[in-house]
Order: sequence, then C-alpha cells, then structure tokens
Amino acid sequence: MMVDLTSASQPVEVLRQATEFPASYHVLKDKIYYSRTEYRRGFANKDNDAYGSVTQIMLKDGDSIRKLFEGQVRAFLPLSDGDILIAEDKALYRGSKLYRFSPGSSAQTLLYDGDVLIHNIVMDGVDLFVNAKEYWKNSAIYSLKDGKLSQVLQSPGSQTLLQAKDGVLFYNSIIDNQMQAWEYHTKSREHRKYNYENYLKTPVQAPDGSLYFLSLNASGMDLYRDRIRVAAVPMPRSTAEKPPFAKEEYRGQTLALGQHEIRHGGYANNIGHLLYPRILHIPQIYGTEDSLAIGAVLVGNDAVGDFPQYQIQGIYDTFRKKVIGSFMLSSTILAPVNQNLYISSDDDGTFQLDNMVSLLQRQNYGLSSVSAGFGAITWDSFERGMLYPYVTQSLAWPSGQAGLRNTLYWEDGNTLSSSRDRLGWHGQLALRQRVSKHSELNSTLNMAYDPDADSDDVFYPLRGYDDELKSSKGLTLRNTWYTPLMKVRSGMWNPQIYLEDINLGLFYDAALDPENMDQSLQYSAGLELIGEFSLMFMGQINLGLRLGTNKDNEQFIGLILGM
Repeated sequence: MMVDLTSASQPVEVLRQATEFPASYHVLKDKIYYSRTEYRRGFANKDNDAYGSVTQIMLKDGDSIRKLFEGQVRAFLPLSDGDILIAEDKALYRGSKLYRFSPGSSAQTLLYDGDVLIHNIVMDGVDLFVNAKEYWKNSAIYSLKDGKLSQVLQSPGSQTLLQAKDGVLFYNSIIDNQMQAWEYHTKSREHRKYNYENYLKTPVQAPDGSLYFLSLNASGMDLYRDRIRVAAVPMPRSTAEKPPFAKEEYRGQTLALGQHEIRHGGYANNIGHLLYPRILHIPQIYGTEDSLAIGAVLVGNDAVGDFPQYQIQGIYDTFRKKVIGSFMLSSTILAPVNQNLYISSDDDGTFQLDNMVSLLQRQNYGLSSVSAGFGAITWDSFERGMLYPYVTQSLAWPSGQAGLRNTLYWEDGNTLSSSRDRLGWHGQLALRQRVSKHSELNSTLNMAYDPDADSDDVFYPLRGYDDELKSSKGLTLRNTWYTPLMKVRSGMWNPQIYLEDINLGLFYDAALDPENMDQSLQYSAGLELIGEFSLMFMGQINLGLRLGTNKDNEQFIGLILGM
C-alpha cells in the first residue's frame, strides 16, 4: 500500500496492490512509477503448471494506470524525459543487464552487461550509481561509466544505497552486526556517520534541517522525524572473505554446513528418491464436530518431478468404527493437465480419476485464477458411476476474496452402467470479507438443482440441525462474523502446545427449497468461542464451543473441533 502524507489531516491512500513492490517505486512530480509481480507461463517447472513470476513496471498518472515494461526486473529508475533505467537479471541470476528503455518506442540502449548483480539505481545529475553484488561479496556501491562498474567505497559490511544528491551518497551499512547510516562525499572522499543507531531508509531533508525517514521498531516499520547529527568518522576496513571455490571452477561441493556429506548422483538416485518415502506423519488426526479419524500418511516423490507423487493413507474412523485405506497418485506427466488417481476402500471400494487444467493465474486484484476439470468416479462395488465436469474461479480485492465453483454431475444407467440416472448442478460461492481492522465475515452459499439425487448427496446440515435440508434443490447459506477476543500468542515447548488467538464468532445459517419454502425452511443463529492451537507440530487445531438456537426455538450446545 502507498499513502500520501502531505495532507494536513491524515494519510490518504494513493495505491494498493496485492503484491509487494519487488523493484521498489518512484515518485516523479505527479506521476508514480511502481513495480509489482505477476504470473506468466513458460517457466521450466512442474510443480506450478509452468507458471513463474515476472516483474511489471507500472505508471500511475492521475486516475489512469498502464503497464510500461515486463521482465526479470530487479531495479529501475524513471528519468525526467520519460525514459526508464532498468536492471534485469541474467539467466540463473549470474549477472545483470542495465539499459535505458523508452516506453513510447520500446527502444533499449544497453549501458552495462556483466556478472555483477544490480539491485538499486540512483542518479546525481549525470552521474549514475548502483547497488550491486559481486560473486561471494557483500552488496556494495558502484559508479557506472562507459559500460564499466567501479566500486566507489569499501565497507566491512553490505552497503544499501539510499540516494545521491549534490555529490553526497546516503547509505546504510552493517558494521559490527549493527545497521548504521552513513554519508559519503564523493569530492572530498569524507565519510560521515549518523548518530542514529538503527535502520534508516529513504531519508528526506526538511527545510528546518530535520530528517524524515523510515525505520524499524518492534511493531514493524514506521515513519519518523528527527534532528540527526552527523560526524566525520573514518570508515572501518576489513579483509574480504575468500570464496570456497572460483566462480567458474565449481565442480560440486562435498560438505554442507561444513560437516554434512553431499553425495552427487545420476538419474538412478532420482528414482531412489521416488521409492524412499519423503514424508511420514504418525499420527495423522482428522476431526470435525461430528467425526474423528486417526491414522497415518506416507508420501513419496522423485526429486525432479518426472514421476507421479504417491500418497498412502490408513485411518480409523471412530464414529463409523471402521478402518479405511487409500492410495493416491498425483501426476503432471500430461502437463498442463494435472491428474489425480484415487483408490479407497471406503464405500465398498472407490475409484476416482480427476483431471484439472489451470486456465489463468494472476497475482493481482481482480480475477486471480480460473481452472477447469473433468472427473470420473465409481463406488459401491462398481454399482455407481458418475462423470463430473467443473469450473472454478477466484477473485481478490483489497479487503477480501471469493471463490466460485460450478459442477455438473451425470450418472446414466446405460452409458455409465450406473444403478441410477442423474443429471444435476451444484454451485458454491465462498466469501471472506474484512469488516474492520480485526474482524472479518466468512460466508458460504451453496446452491443446487439436482432433482435425481438424494438430499444427503447435495447439502450438509446447518449448525443447530441433525439433518440436512430435505431436498435436492435449493440453497444453504452460512454466515459467520469473527473477531479476536484475546491474542494469547503463548505456549510451551515440551510438549509443544501453542495457543494463538481466542476468537468470537457470531453466526446465522439458513436453508430452503424455493419450491417448498414453508416446509423446507431452516435457520439458526448463535455464537462460537474458538481457540487456535498448534499441537506437537501436527498443524493448526481449532477447539471451541458453540451455543445457539434454531427456527423451532431449540437451544443447542456443541463442541467445535477442526483440523
């Protein structure tokens, strides 16, 4: 988020986006140049559908916003004539290219191409300075002239260039494990140290001599104004560490952290990685307010993603008093189609194949993802068979997010050899909306027109009811407003039990069949007290109490258990 602090009354929000500013931002007169990340296809990965992140340079001019550039940008600087200096990473982050880019013509003029990684650019008149990092060295300040970088000054620690003005470089440096703020006067070659012993970012000199700057505190980063003195102090020097091997002579390390042996192998080791399970969870606990299952799960996959990931699971359902075993394969061999093959002993044998392809992924506000899928499932000793195509979408905005899913279910006695005929539609809208600084509204709307299905195949019971809506057509709505009552943030290490927050929830649920509203209508309301626990490294556990009343004035009390 970007705010304007020039208003005499209070800060005014100027810009809000869903990502950080990966290459920072710049204000030039009344224009704001800023960066954001975005997803693009074409990357060499198998675990994210070949999506990867690029950096976009955006221009906000009044009420209009447009994209100027997109690439592997690590730093940029807009110029007064409308051109932009851009530093892009080279392959494998082994160096940078810095060039002058003209948004109008898309022309590029190369200024530097080398193996130093540039991550900040500043100008002082016609002099160009960059923050850059050489191989096995700390980040330092360089000047760029005639396509060559020259280090401006030496420092024992990394240097963060803040700005350059009238021959003075303002920068932070880590010295003796402490962040210090310094000035370097390029003409006199004099070092001056600020008496402010903390992180100092983006200093702006006020007319009265005081300094506006950003700095860290226990709660994060805030804006400060202070009169900070500077004094001429010699810059400490230290000897740079030597790299363990030359940059171009790397032939493989033999130790990690100086003591753990590293073994280098071929593709046979990749297959060995597949056969040896990577994850084993014992015990694995699944729980809701009306079910509890305990078991174990085993997960294995190869190192490079050429083979499907497998998962073997066994659980004991304490309510149904039965053991359920399952096996799942997750494959990206047919990428961009992701496939999941699921086999379970539940329901007298369940076999399911789900195929899904990602059609859109975005990191910014608006429509953020679209996926389409097609699945087939059989169960009840092959007596039932069903096909189900579906589409999912998600949207995001500054104060919330929503997910939408539409699924068509089809069973046919002749074509699919199912014991029944069925054609129905299910839709779900899940909404999270921030209501205030510390509270949010969670809503889930389920809608269905599935006249050939049993009601227990369509809807789930509302809070305060033992049975679901007695219909295969209609809608259910669950609304809960949550706010933290107490932020505990404490616990014990042995055994590992940690309590995060204790939350209050006020809920209202409703369900109805519009064709039979008088007899079908259900609703309930009440409150929940929920504690957020983490227990013995098994993940988040929500434990709480629910009180409420339903349409028939029946009061209910229940335990909440979610994992």
